[in-house]
Amino acid sequence: MRLFTLLILTPLVVACACVDERAGEPRTFVEQAQVDVGDIVAPLPPNSHRRRSQLSGRLASEPMTFDALPEGSQVADAREFERMRAYLQNMSANLTVLKTIQVGSQTFDCIPMREQPSLRNTNEPVDMAPDPNTPGALVLGRPDAICPPNSVPFAQLRMSVLTRFRTLDDFFSKDHGQTSYRFQSRTPAAPVVKHRYVVLYLKDEKTEGVRSTLNIWSPSVAGNDMSLSQTWIVGKTPQSVTQTLESGWQHWRGWDDSRSAPFIYSTRDGYKANDGTKGCYNLRCKGFVQTTPQVVFAPFADALYSVKGGRQGELAIEWRRKSDTGNWWVKMNGVWLGYYPAALFAGATLANRNEPLEVEFGGENTGIAPQAEMGSGEHARFKDGHAAYQSGMARLNPAGQWVAMRPYTQSVDYPDCYSLERVFGAPNNASITKFFFGGPGLRDPACSASAPLL
Repeated sequence: MRLFTLLILTPLVVACACVDERAGEPRTFVEQAQVDVGDIVAPLPPNSHRRRSQLSGRLASEPMTFDALPEGSQVADAREFERMRAYLQNMSANLTVLKTIQVGSQTFDCIPMREQPSLRNTNEPVDMAPDPNTPGALVLGRPDAICPPNSVPFAQLRMSVLTRFRTLDDFFSKDHGQTSYRFQSRTPAAPVVKHRYVVLYLKDEKTEGVRSTLNIWSPSVAGNDMSLSQTWIVGKTPQSVTQTLESGWQHWRGWDDSRSAPFIYSTRDGYKANDGTKGCYNLRCKGFVQTTPQVVFAPFADALYSVKGGRQGELAIEWRRKSDTGNWWVKMNGVWLGYYPAALFAGATLANRNEPLEVEFGGENTGIAPQAEMGSGEHARFKDGHAAYQSGMARLNPAGQWVAMRPYTQSVDYPDCYSLERVFGAPNNASITKFFFGGPGLRDPACSASAPLL
C-alpha cells in the first residue's frame, strides 16, 4: 500500500498583483513554470476560511525571474529557478496560519497538523506516540516557542534561501548541495567537497531503537560547510541501497549564522537522487510526520549550549520502532517529535523486524579542505568540559530491553585533524559508556601539514 498518492500537476501558473514594499508601487507578474514538483510536496487547495499565509507579500520584494537574480545567486539556469519557485508555491500557499513564532533568524508559522507536507490531501491517520512525553520537557529549552494544540510549527521559506543553491536537488541533499560544486561558484568546479567522519558503528544487530546523549556545541564553519554530532540507523533495500534515519544537532549557516540546531534527516536511495522524493531534512518534503507543537528545528536556548571548562548542555535522543505500527518515532530531550512511517521503507530492512540493522554514533563535517571544526573544535584527548561527547549509547533489542553498546568499530577520517577516544564500562570493559570526539581541523598545524586540500 502506498502511503502517498503522487500528484501530477498541470503547469503551475503564478499570478500576483503585489506591492513592492521598497518602491511603494504595485507590480503585476504572470509567469508559468513548466515543472512538476507535486511528488515533492502537494499544494493545498484554496480555502476562503483560512487566514492565508503571507507568501505573495513575501515574494513581492524577491526576484521572480531568473534574469532578475542578484549577482552572487547560485541558480544553475532558468528551469531550476522555476522548479524552486514552483516548490516554494506548493510549500507555502494557502496555509492556515494560527500563530507566528520567531526563533533567532527563523520564523515559524503554526499551521494545522494536517497541512504539513506528509499529511496534506490524505486521509492517513496520525499515529500515537509510544508513551507520554516527560512532563514539562522542552526540546530547545524555549517555553515561548510552542504552537497551539493540534498544530505544528512550519518554517517560513524564501526564494532568497533557495537561490543560494545551484539546483533544487542540492537544497534537499545531506551536505546542502556541496558534493559536486563549490558554493561560491555558479558552475561546477573540479574540487569535490568531502565528508569527514569520526564514528563508532555496530553492524548486523536486530534493533528496535537507539539512544544517545550528545553534548551541544556550535563548531565554527565557513561558507556552506556544515558540522554535526548525530546518530544513524542504517538499513538496506533488497538491491543493497542504503536507507537511513538520522538525528542530532548541526551547525549550518543557512539555519543560523552562529549556533547549531537540532535536525532530522532520512534518505531512501543512498543519498543519490536528492530530489526531495527520497528524503530530506526536517519538514522540507513528504516523509516525516511532526506531532509535537514545539518548535524543534531552530537554535537552542542559550543555557543549553556547552561552555568550555563549564556547563555541558545536552541533547538526549531516542529512536523507537513502535510495536503496533512499525513507524519509527524520534524523541529529543523527553519530547516525541513525530515519526517516519514504516511504509516509506516497504520491502527494506528498516521495515522488517527480522532483519539486522547498522547503528552509528559520531560526528561529520563537509568542505573541500578540513577547515570546519568538529564537535567543540577540540581534540578528544581534552575530554570532559572541553571535547564533544556522546554518552549512554544503547540499542533496544527485539525483547524490548535497552542494551548498552558493546565495543564496536571506530573510524576516524583525517586523524591529524579530528580524533576519537572511547570510555569503557565495567565489568570487564564489556561496553562503551561514552566517547569523546572532534577536532580543530586546519587550525591544528599537524592537520594543515598533512591534510590534502583536494
